[in-house]
Parts: sequence; C-alpha cells; structure tokens
Amino acid sequence: MISGRILIKLHLDNSMKFSYKRLNISRLISDESIANSIANSVEKIGNDAVSNKREDRDGLRKHSTHSSLYVSSKYGQEIFRVLEPLFDFKYLKSIANDLDSVRELFERRSIKNRFFFDNLESDGHRPINADMLNEFADCLKQIEKLRKKRSKLFSLFKMMKKAETIPNDWEELFRNRTEQNKNELNHYRIKLHRLEETMIPFLLSVPNRISPSITDHCQCLRQFKSESFKDSSIKTHGYVRLGYINNLFHNSIVGPNAIYVHGNGALIYYALIDIMSERLDQLQYFLLDGMDFVKCALVEAVNQKEFRTDPFLLNYMTNDNEDNQRFHFVGDSSLESICSFLVKNDHLDYGKFYQTGSSMDSIDFEPNHHCIRVTSLNKPEESAQVIENLSGFICDLLEQLRLQYQLIQSDLTSLANNEYDKRIILIYLPSKNRWIELSQLCDYHHYISQRLGLSNYSQKHLISMKIDLITLIYAIVEQHQNFQTGLINYPNELSKYLNWSV
Repeated sequence: MISGRILIKLHLDNSMKFSYKRLNISRLISDESIANSIANSVEKIGNDAVSNKREDRDGLRKHSTHSSLYVSSKYGQEIFRVLEPLFDFKYLKSIANDLDSVRELFERRSIKNRFFFDNLESDGHRPINADMLNEFADCLKQIEKLRKKRSKLFSLFKMMKKAETIPNDWEELFRNRTEQNKNELNHYRIKLHRLEETMIPFLLSVPNRISPSITDHCQCLRQFKSESFKDSSIKTHGYVRLGYINNLFHNSIVGPNAIYVHGNGALIYYALIDIMSERLDQLQYFLLDGMDFVKCALVEAVNQKEFRTDPFLLNYMTNDNEDNQRFHFVGDSSLESICSFLVKNDHLDYGKFYQTGSSMDSIDFEPNHHCIRVTSLNKPEESAQVIENLSGFICDLLEQLRLQYQLIQSDLTSLANNEYDKRIILIYLPSKNRWIELSQLCDYHHYISQRLGLSNYSQKHLISMKIDLITLIYAIVEQHQNFQTGLINYPNELSKYLNWSV
C-alpha cells in the first residue's frame, strides 16, 4: 500500500524556465527539406533558446477541487501562484495497481468517503477504478507533452522572424502546427476536467499506511507510579489554586484561555527547557528557530488534523485577496515550520532538530501551547531506534522528577490520517483524579516527506514529538504539593534552578 506524496512537488518560485541548447526541429516539422532550411537559419541566430513556461488561461471559475497541493487545470490564469505542480506518476500508478489496499485503509481508519461506492452514478461521478487513474495520468502526461511542444514552436517562431533566409510558406506552416497543437490540448483538457472532480479529492484524501504495531486497543509500554496518591481520600489542591498560593501562574479572564507564567513558575519553565535542551544536545539534536508563517501548501501537505468537513480543501474564506490566505501563523515550535525548513533545504538528506516556543495545531486556531518539539528526518532502518531514544528521553526525565506517567501505544482509532505510528505519554493530575496528555510521539513514515516532494523521499522518514511544557508544570506542582499547606516540595533537579534546598 502506498502512503505517499500525493501527486505534487512543491516549488517556492513562481515560474519555471525551460532551456534547449538546440531545438529538434525535425520532430516538429515532418517535411525534412523545410526543417533543414529552418534549422540552418536558426543556427545564424544562436544555438541556445530559452522559453518561459506559459500557463493556460481558461478563466477563474470556482472549482470544488481547488487545493493548495493541486492547481486545477481550470485555474491556469493564476500565474502568480506560489507553487508549480509536478505530478508523481509513479504514485498514480502504484495506487492504480493497489486500489484494494487503499480501500482497506479507508475502512480500517473509518474514514467516511464516497469514492468507492456504486451509487455515485446518481451524482454524476463514477466509482474510483484503475482505468480512471490510468486515464487521468495519461491526460496529464499528454498535456505536459503538448505544452512543451507549444513552447518549442513559439521559440522557433521568434527566431525565424530574425532569420535572414526563410522558406516562403513558413508562417502558414507554423500557423497550422499551432492550431493542431491547440486542438489536441483542448481535447485532453476536456477529458481532464471530467476526471478532476473525482480524482483530486480522492488522491488528496488517501491516508498514511498503518504500522503493524497498531492494534484495536491501547497498550501500556512503560509507567511510573508514586505511593503518595494511593490513598484516594486525601484532598489535594488543584493547579489553579497552587499557582495562586505559590505565585507561579494565573489564568487571565481576558482573551481565549490565556495563561501567564511568572515568578517561580517562569523559573520552572526555563529550567525544564534547559534540562531538556541539554539532554537533546547529548542525543545530537540541533536547536532550530522556527518560522512564524508558512505557505498554506505546507500546512496542507503536513495534513496535521482534519479541521474541515473536506480536509483537502483550503477555502479563501471571505477575503477577496487570495494572497492573504496563502500564509498561516503556525508558531515557532510547530511541525509545519520544520517542514518549511526542509522544503527550502531539499539538499538536506537527514537531520535532527528541536524547537521551543509557542505552537498552533495547523490552522484551526485552537489556543496555542508552549512546548518543545523534536523532529527527526532519518533513514527507514533508523526509525525504531529514534522512537526508542525519544520515548526513553522523556520517560527517564519524568521518573527523575518523580512524576506519575504512562507511555501508551496508540490504538487505531487514535491515529490521525497522516500518522503511521503513535505513542502518547499521559501524566497524572491528582486534583482531577485523571490522566491527561503530556506528549505525543508520531512516526509519519515517508507520508509527509513524499507530500512535500522531498528528493529520494522513500528513504526519508519523519518522526516528531511534542512536549507540552505548561501541562508538565501543572503536573509538577500538583504531584509535589504539600497537602496541608499547599506549598511545593520541588524535586532536586528543579530546586537548584530556584536556589532552594530540599
């Protein structure tokens, strides 16, 4: 089963130029004598011809399959677009040859779809099948081939106007060739428009494959429990009250769930960053400052979360200025910011990075979190060791801080569409008598690197872990509180940062 790079390779430039050292005129003009005559004339001008890639101009009608990763053929006039689509035909072929496995993936993940059902006939769409995929790929190939041929014809036309000796009927010859090229392009465009409405939503919705370790039930891989909370009758203070008593943090009544960390709470915050950074340095991870804004194509390629009914769409909302909708705030410590770095540095084969700061989950505008994000771009055979090192790193720290936690192997229903494997770390809050999520460790296989269009993507697996620092502070103050006074008995690893003795 494919997990793949949809059908797009991202480009950060607005246009692409094609250059030819010598035009192969004989492939464009069947009459050999005329072709030789034209070729000799062209040589007087020069052997190099550069032609800008021309975009189709078919209007700007609204189209239901419009996406950041895929530029509909009906949107050709938008030459200012932030990326150029290049189609991965190997991906299309692999899906066509393995449609049963793709359908099984949709079913196992309980993804609602209507791509494989026979009742699509009433909606004007056909069920997805291998013939449709092959026809779609053939249309794309033929259109690209005809566009290149058209560019050569236009370049040759410009040079012939400067030539000293040219055949008498060359203008009519070029006019006929251009008209023939236009008719063939229109023929394949009509076929492509018919297929787009069904094929593009399907291709952009294909989920990641599933790790063999994922089952229908969660599994506890590692845990640490303290004797302090065995007696459930002990009344504990909540982190809100503890923050007030110990001058650590407070929740603002102004704004969406704003949390202000101050005093000793701020010292704990930076102590945790310092401790984790030191250990990540030992694991040879490098600190990387993230980008606050990324292009919407990157947000969609990461496919972090289904935030709309149709996750493959990125609407322009109510703003008439489309450029404003092509950028999104993602925070310094986000997976999208790491991916933007990888796309701009495609020559980078592998790397280990970590970030600290605020993070937003995709573009669903949930309250941002202060966290540490660790990301590894590694070889497939290294993935298991990377996962063990990262999960061991955070679990060892929690045990040293004497915090109750559980390392959980995620079940199938907890996997997002872009996740191949996932482990979750839960931490205990005594005041609520429940476990809350502290960290996620996700293996994306080569799903994201493929959608981003990274070179040699099958050998570049992406693994990412996020640790919520504020949740960790809540757990520290609740699990190390004095039940009578509400004061905090900080563990040794933190007390030295506060200049206190325990």
